[in-house]
Amino acid sequence: MSTERLTNQDAVFSEATSAPTDDQSIIKVMTAPVVYVRENPKCCFCPDTYKVYIHSAVISDGNFDILRDPLFDAVDIACCACFQPCSALNFLSPADPTLVHYNVRFPTCCEQICARCCNFKNCCKCSCDCSCISYQNPLYASYGATSSRRFGYYARRVHCCALCSTKWEFFGKMDDSRYIVEVDCCQAKNPCNHCYPLNFYIKRENVEIGKVIRSPRSCCGTYTYEIQFPSGFSLEDRLLLIAFCCKRG
Repeated sequence: MSTERLTNQDAVFSEATSAPTDDQSIIKVMTAPVVYVRENPKCCFCPDTYKVYIHSAVISDGNFDILRDPLFDAVDIACCACFQPCSALNFLSPADPTLVHYNVRFPTCCEQICARCCNFKNCCKCSCDCSCISYQNPLYASYGATSSRRFGYYARRVHCCALCSTKWEFFGKMDDSRYIVEVDCCQAKNPCNHCYPLNFYIKRENVEIGKVIRSPRSCCGTYTYEIQFPSGFSLEDRLLLIAFCCKRG
């Protein structure tokens, strides 16, 4: 279900927050030369799970099995596959699965209702130049296990006249637009795209500043994502991009 961009600060963020400086796993992300996100094989009834690794250099030969000692175990949980607000992607400590470093989740039902009310009078109206843009439900990122320490969010962009939606916009904790991730529409819709690397382009003001490369891992349909962070990316920018590789909404 599509919604307008959420701009009511009371509904979006309960507090402005900064990174937990005592969480060394979080801090390591800021200095990581390259990050790899690997999807784990699963049966159809199991939750989606991932392992996040930092590495000293780009793996040029595609041998991602050399990755050891994950920084995070990411687990996508939901009480019901059809009910978005109860879905959460938790980034856990591999050594202590009860420790949640940060999480990504959809807005609560109350937040969705509030956002629609606040944006009702400014609802999307297509103009002749087809310039209007709306957003699907955002995914909020928070430090810790709850949603009380939010630091940013991302959402799929929907263009009124586009044939497919292949852009995601990323926002900071003050609702400021940080960057856009885009995949080529033809590649995204290609039924064989699971067989070859797929590029997600990172852009600011329509200028490409980096990319995420999704490589096929096995016949089970799992993938490995390679992230080389663009220059100037903040810790929150990096954490949101890692979460994006696991969950796009």
